[in-house]
Amino acid sequence: MALSSLARKKINAFAAEMVTEGVPAEELSYPERFTRKIHETQAKISKKLTSDRSADVAELSGYMSDYMETLMHDEHLSEADAYEKAAATFTADMRAAGSTTDEAALATAHSEYYRTMDPETTERIGLGYASGLLFGIALGAVLGILGQAWYNHAVFGIVFGVVLAAGAVAGLAYGMRVQITARNHRE
Repeated sequence: MALSSLARKKINAFAAEMVTEGVPAEELSYPERFTRKIHETQAKISKKLTSDRSADVAELSGYMSDYMETLMHDEHLSEADAYEKAAATFTADMRAAGSTTDEAALATAHSEYYRTMDPETTERIGLGYASGLLFGIALGAVLGILGQAWYNHAVFGIVFGVVLAAGAVAGLAYGMRVQITARNHRE
């Protein structure tokens, strides 16, 4: 039976990794040493970033084994069929348990707030952003014209455009700050 090209690629990659793994660092080329160092660093980082879930894995494995034995005994399923049914059951249970997190409740509360928001509030928010944007554009335009005149004695140019864009962004940030400050004072 012939192997597929994908299987051959995986085998060749594995063999290349195993051959270079046993070679001392002095005999490796720079790219090989660099690759080895990257893999070592990735392994260290992944160890630090991942939590130890071995107790959870052992607990879930125990529950799943018991459930599979029950299915094999009570429903006379084969081991493979019992595994498939148990995996489907535990997957559904884990997804259902994960959907009741605080994030889901917070997202629901946020969507409810925005759905029931009165039109005056949305208009105030829009006016706050628009006034901040116009203020920033006006300030950016004045500073841009002055900067461009100082730079090359012209009215419009690259300095004008950059400062105008920076003024627009600063104006939006100012509008956002005003909205947050107003919300905090109301609470």
